Amino acid sequence: MSVFKAKVTSWIIKFSSRFPYLVSARLRFFAKSESAGESKLLGEIYSKEDLIVRASLFEGDVSWKGVSFVTSVNKSELSKIHKWMKSQSRSPGNYSDSHGEGIGSTNLIGAGLNNLGIISFNKPNMFAVGSVSIRAELPSSCYVTLLRLKNGVYYISLYIYFDKKVKGRIANLDVSNASRYKIFQSLNPFSPRFSIVEHHDRISVIEETVLASAREVVTEATQAACALLQLWGVKKSREELATVADFFRDGEGSYFSDPSLDGLENSESETSVVKPWQGRSMCWTLSKDASEDYIGDYIPEKIGVDAIFIKSQVSSLIDRNDRYMNSLTGVTHHYGFIVMLQEIYARFERCMHKVSPVFLSCNKDTERNLNMLLEASLELNTIEERLTAVEDGLHWSEGKYLNFTRNRIAGMRSHVVNLRADIERRRGLSDGQVQMKNLIWMRRYSIMVFVLVIVQIALSLLNVNWAENARNNNPIYMNLFNLAKQTWDFLLGLL
Repeated sequence: MSVFKAKVTSWIIKFSSRFPYLVSARLRFFAKSESAGESKLLGEIYSKEDLIVRASLFEGDVSWKGVSFVTSVNKSELSKIHKWMKSQSRSPGNYSDSHGEGIGSTNLIGAGLNNLGIISFNKPNMFAVGSVSIRAELPSSCYVTLLRLKNGVYYISLYIYFDKKVKGRIANLDVSNASRYKIFQSLNPFSPRFSIVEHHDRISVIEETVLASAREVVTEATQAACALLQLWGVKKSREELATVADFFRDGEGSYFSDPSLDGLENSESETSVVKPWQGRSMCWTLSKDASEDYIGDYIPEKIGVDAIFIKSQVSSLIDRNDRYMNSLTGVTHHYGFIVMLQEIYARFERCMHKVSPVFLSCNKDTERNLNMLLEASLELNTIEERLTAVEDGLHWSEGKYLNFTRNRIAGMRSHVVNLRADIERRRGLSDGQVQMKNLIWMRRYSIMVFVLVIVQIALSLLNVNWAENARNNNPIYMNLFNLAKQTWDFLLGLL
């Protein structure tokens, strides 16, 4: 769509330049600005941008290890996973009943960690429990681990490993054909957005090309994870999966170095989206380990994940089996508990957005509002249980992450408590409104019943035969006559 809009925008501006008397004053202004040429400063900037022919997501030797998917599951879903694992042809050597002990446990107090095994994609693996054919080409295998916490809280991790050729999708991309362009925000000439022109410089176009390639990689990983969940019969939407893109950097220290020590670019013909000189201000400080960078905002959203983790190691100084690139990453490794909290926070945000119309609108549908508030209260109960379970299970986490994780839990719990207090206050008002409506309804109902009684009496009197020979045989008349006589005799007795 942007390519089409760019071509139409260019044609409109050229047409306005050649035939200014046929277009509006706004289009004549755009045409005049286009024909005025570039300033000297802008020309220098554009000339530097035009030298760039290669672009990468990161600078230096950075490899994409995989994508970690973490989600909560219930006991019935775990039983389906265990049944599938057990039914695979390679399960006797790589999967046994002992793997299902945690799945079948009814213990609500203790916790446990289960390694459910490796699943290969598109080709068999002697160490894999089973193999699955998928359309995606980059995912090579999936490492499945399960963490069982108190109160029946289960978290499963699907770590999707990539083939080595994934590096060609994020490094040294050919961007020589990238060019700057302009587009109208709307091609509708009657829209106010038609008078606004967006200018996209070549750097932004290059960065968007790299980010789009990275998004395609994440999409393939998501397809692989969703294919496994669907195969197991576990229904999860994309919003219920917390994701971290996992990268390995061959080097020491942090990827983000001191900006006063490094230049902006190593080469005028190359650029990167995430630059080392940008500083660690864009990272979350999980620990004091300088070799780990955890990016939690902005850039991850651009490629379709919740966070980016970069682990730096000097490969030549570390044994091959101990290198991060070759290690298995489970649900409790490195950032595992942070991802669980990300899943819980996403659940909290969904709850907050669901109940927000009660606070942000003037809807007088009391029953609807009360129902939404009750559902939100139940969801907050679940969130608090999960926060408590994760906090009690922190002994499975690496010690260097405990301080950050506990602070994160405390902050999230504060949000839950504040939202619960607001919901309880609003629910009290809604309860009062419902009781007032019930009182009004009961009053109207009482009046209606009284009217119906009077109508019934009137209809009964109309059925009385008031003829002289029939009155003494009518029970209604006789009862009425006897009642009147008894009343009269009583009054005479008082006198």
